Amino acid sequence: MKRAHCYQGLVAIPDPDSKILMEFNKWHYSFGLMQKLKSTLEPANFS
Repeated sequence: MKRAHCYQGLVAIPDPDSKILMEFNKWHYSFGLMQKLKSTLEPANFS
């Protein structure tokens, strides 16, 4: 039994469609990066 790799809540099981999986992970990663960057650039309201 292959162990599934967990990536930010996503469970990725190695399979023949791993190329699609890699593309999705890449997209998911860059999307998370953008969100992080956006929240960093926005002035934080600590009152």
